[in-house]
Amino acid sequence: MVKKSTLILLIIAAVLVGAYVWLQNQGSLDFSSQSDEPTATPLPRFIQLEASNLVSLKLTRPEQEDLLISKTANGTWQINVPDASVTEGNITQIVAEFNAIQVKQQLSLDLDLASLGLDNPQYSFTLVQGDGTQHLIKIGSVNPLNTDYYAQLDTNAPVLVSQGSIDNIINIIESAATPPTPTPAPTATDG
Repeated sequence: MVKKSTLILLIIAAVLVGAYVWLQNQGSLDFSSQSDEPTATPLPRFIQLEASNLVSLKLTRPEQEDLLISKTANGTWQINVPDASVTEGNITQIVAEFNAIQVKQQLSLDLDLASLGLDNPQYSFTLVQGDGTQHLIKIGSVNPLNTDYYAQLDTNAPVLVSQGSIDNIINIIESAATPPTPTPAPTATDG
């Protein structure tokens, strides 16, 4: 006669074998097809623009005059600084830098914007596209590691973005806003 404990162990073993066969048929035990590499959740793009669709760009900085770049009726670009000029190449670079902005971390919409410097941003960009769509990008404080900026696109939640692209955009616009230095006329010398 079989002991009661042996009978219970046999029933448990039969259930385990049945569960194994069922899981095997479902494909749940095929571990060879699963990657050992963890997959990162991709962060969304900060903004995606097309240079051909942009009609104006305004850079606002505290205590400085706004820089406004706009497309003229004949398709060339102008900036609101006398004797300065903006080329199609400048616009292509600026748009490429906007598209290259990397979102490092999404932050909560509940965060105090003042603590991120977004209530009074150090830079803000107003972008207008050909279809009338307008975007406001605010660039706030630098993070504590001094590697990234806090930023906000329109009314979306704030994010932490790479500092390099933002600095490049500022440099391109400020460089275009600087009128060329005139070359002095040559003078005759005795000699």
